[in-house]
Amino acid sequence: MLKNFSFGRDKTANSRLEEDRVAAARYTAQRELLRIVVKETLRNQGLQATWVGSELLSAGTQERGPEFRLVVQVWQDDLLRYLPAFQTLILAALNRVDPSLKASAQGVSWQFAADCGCPHDQLPHAPSWGKSLGVQALDAARQVAEVADLEVQSKPNAAAKQKFDLPASDMDRLHATDWDAIPSTYAATQPGFLTTQPAGIDPGKQNSKP
Repeated sequence: MLKNFSFGRDKTANSRLEEDRVAAARYTAQRELLRIVVKETLRNQGLQATWVGSELLSAGTQERGPEFRLVVQVWQDDLLRYLPAFQTLILAALNRVDPSLKASAQGVSWQFAADCGCPHDQLPHAPSWGKSLGVQALDAARQVAEVADLEVQSKPNAAAKQKFDLPASDMDRLHATDWDAIPSTYAATQPGFLTTQPAGIDPGKQNSKP
C-alpha cells in the first residue's frame, strides 16, 4: 500500500538520471563554448577557421577544469611555432567567458589530423638536429648584414661638411706638425733682457739756457 504512494521507493535511480542529465547539458554547453572560442580566436588573429579544430574530452566541474583537445587540421609552417601562444589565448578566452571553468594548460592536448597535409614523412639525420639552430641563426645574421651593406652602398656619399663656412686659408692647409713652416711676423726674441743705456745730454738744450 505504501509503495503505491511512492513511500519506500528507491530514489537512487532517479538521482542518477538527474545527475546524468545535468552532466550531459554541461558537456554540450562547454563543447559549444569551446568551439566558438576557438573559431573567434582564429578569426581575430587573421587565421582561417579550418586550420584548427577542437574536441571536448570531458566537461569541467567545480573541482577541476575541462579537458579538451586542439586539432591541427591544416598544416601551416608559420603557425606551428606559435601553437603555445595560440593555446594561451584559448585558455584566457575560456576563463574570461566563464570563470567557473577553471581551464588550465594541464587539461589541453594537441593532435595532428591524418590529412592535415604535413609535407614531412621522415625525420632528418641525427647530426642535423644540433646544427640546425646554429646554421639558421648564422644564415639570418648573414642576411641582415648583407641587407645593411646594400643599403649603405646604395646611398650616395655625403660631402664632408666644413666646420666653418669661411673658406680654408693657406694656414689651414698646413699640417698640424709643420708649425715651423709658418712664416712669423714677429722678430726673434733673445734670451734675457737688453741692458739699459743712460740717456745722452742734448748740447743744443744746454746752450739755450740764459
